[in-house]
Amino acid sequence: RSLFTNQTLTRDDYITNLRTRIDEDKADIINDTQIQGLIRQGNYDINFRTKLLPEYATVTLDGSESYTLPTDMSELYEMFYIDTETPANYNLLQPYNLSQLQDEGYSEDTPKYYIRNGQNFELFGSSPTSGTIRAYGSRIPTYPLTGTSYIDIPNQYLELMYLWCEWKYWTRRREPDEAIIKRDLYITMSRQVEEQVRDQYSRGVTAYG
Repeated sequence: RSLFTNQTLTRDDYITNLRTRIDEDKADIINDTQIQGLIRQGNYDINFRTKLLPEYATVTLDGSESYTLPTDMSELYEMFYIDTETPANYNLLQPYNLSQLQDEGYSEDTPKYYIRNGQNFELFGSSPTSGTIRAYGSRIPTYPLTGTSYIDIPNQYLELMYLWCEWKYWTRRREPDEAIIKRDLYITMSRQVEEQVRDQYSRGVTAYG
């Protein structure tokens, strides 16, 4: 799982802080339920723009035709087949589509290729009954279901969620100048965070997330 965590800012505290920033201590233009909706939307947008929460998932093989990735894994970067040898061998799997495999053929020994269909993937090369698949990707931040749940954005990047909600608040309030300022700040910071995540976390057999 990702090393990026926040265990300081709850949803209730976030909403209080946001209301201070937009100078709306009591619900007028936007109520708490609407802010919660913006948090949910922000989780997806921040993930899409920054790939902020890198992680890997481990899938145990049992000879099945297909396997399922975690539902919160939004992007899949690389997959490795790890056998049961000591030490284990890591074999990088190549993404293909079915027509390519049918046209070009493939070896029937260890798994070498995979086809992804949504959150499912199918292995080609062989169908091992042991070993694991390690899938590297990024996940969608978890939505805080209760007021005491934490905003699932790392402490150092919580400003992203503030800027996102402020942008949408000023848009809702029909204040285009303020909305543009917050939008531009949000997009600029998103690009910076995306660059930091890409530079700091290598993919493949190097552990990250």
